[in-house]
Amino acid sequence: MKIHTTEMEWNQVPAIMPLLDSPWFMWVLLLVTLALFVFLAAQFWKLHSLPKKLAKERSQGRFVFWLCIFGLWFKPLWVLAALLMVVDWEALRAWFMGEKA
Repeated sequence: MKIHTTEMEWNQVPAIMPLLDSPWFMWVLLLVTLALFVFLAAQFWKLHSLPKKLAKERSQGRFVFWLCIFGLWFKPLWVLAALLMVVDWEALRAWFMGEKA
């Protein structure tokens, strides 16, 4: 059953095929892909080390640093490091003691 007719023969190729078949285009495509992976890895590392940088300001640096490093293999530790970074310890202590802010 033929639904519609086509005039494209098997020996005809789309106009983009010579570009896709050229070696220099494949090298450009490879370099762009590698650059994208390097960029994404750098952004992931910046996000990963964010709790460590902010914890240094609050003198919790060493503990949060190791949580971040171990968080590369066990993700809940990285989440714990991020939570420790944003906690206002004075407000939390006041809340536990029942003090008014």
